[in-house]
Amino acid sequence: MMGGILLAVFAALTWTDLDWKIDKNLAKYVRIDDGILTVDVPKGVSNVCAYATAALDIGDFDRRTREIEVRAKAEDIAVDRRPGRGFKVSLHYKDPLSGAPCYPSPRKYAKGGSFDWETVRLLIPFGELAPVGDSRLVLGIQQASGKAVFDLRTLVVRRAPPLFPN
Repeated sequence: MMGGILLAVFAALTWTDLDWKIDKNLAKYVRIDDGILTVDVPKGVSNVCAYATAALDIGDFDRRTREIEVRAKAEDIAVDRRPGRGFKVSLHYKDPLSGAPCYPSPRKYAKGGSFDWETVRLLIPFGELAPVGDSRLVLGIQQASGKAVFDLRTLVVRRAPPLFPN
């Protein structure tokens, strides 16, 4: 694939549309088998960011909110009070005005712990300007131990429905 996927104005992407990458140094913690992404970081190992990433070309995003959904479960994710640690569903991109990195992630999962299969949803509002540069979807565990499982077969990246339809 050529650097990413261009999102059409009304199209939705599924996991098979994306080119998934796993850092070779993290392969002992991360694997994808038949559409199931498993990230398993043993207790005592908390200094790694174990995840799979997929490039998304969001330069064509208009003034609409994007929605990312995936079914996932977590087991014994270590609790860490610092922001961004633990279970991770995030879109990494740069702000179009400041160029500052943005890492939106659902706050509900920041507390660590365990949860059974549920739909994890991330809504990302884009304003007048589209984000700049490369953007990456990130699924995994950041600087914590535990196990996260993502059913990539349920992954959808799409335009969110309008809050106030006509």
